[in-house]
Amino acid sequence: AILTTFRIGDDGTLTKIASRNTGGHQAAQGVFSPDGSTYAIAHHNGGKLSLFDVSKPEVLDEPVLIVDPPELEPGTFEAPKSGTTSQGCPGLHGLSYSPNGKFMLVADVVQNAVFTYAVDAKGLPTQPNQPAGQVVCTTNMTGSSLVQNIIGWMFSLKSPRPRRVVVHPDGQYMYMMHEWTGHIQIYSIDEEGKIDPALLNEVCGFDPSL
Repeated sequence: AILTTFRIGDDGTLTKIASRNTGGHQAAQGVFSPDGSTYAIAHHNGGKLSLFDVSKPEVLDEPVLIVDPPELEPGTFEAPKSGTTSQGCPGLHGLSYSPNGKFMLVADVVQNAVFTYAVDAKGLPTQPNQPAGQVVCTTNMTGSSLVQNIIGWMFSLKSPRPRRVVVHPDGQYMYMMHEWTGHIQIYSIDEEGKIDPALLNEVCGFDPSL
């Protein structure tokens, strides 16, 4: 994937500044850190999380950090120690920073998981090989279409595929939107990014009658 920066003129026109390879494939979402000095990009294919220093508007260098999310042990809800591999299938699709600026959240649609990483004042993970928290998502609810339900049956999934994730402004609750069900799940989360694995609530994110 390629990240390109542009200068915005007074009349709204764009002038290219620079382009850089992000170090990943199929960029799915990008967000600025709370202070605006870092730009983070989640990649679907391979699951890499790339972070760029954008503190100088006229300069775009290579990523200052590329994070590989953990690969979950098959058949468990636990991640192996850093440096080991099991499935090779992370696929990030969404990310955001917490309201208190202490951690970032990444949604992995392939492993049906959400990971959190402690970050510094610039929004860079301080322990890229060790998530601060994680939860694996399951659901007993059906998808919003016949095709989604067939796909779920084919793969023997209770897999909602979390696609977007945010934390409530009060910092106590985490909300995730799921791709295959169209539902929203809610979990408790603390100020350091540790997630309580007990699902608090799951609601439909649309009106099925429409």
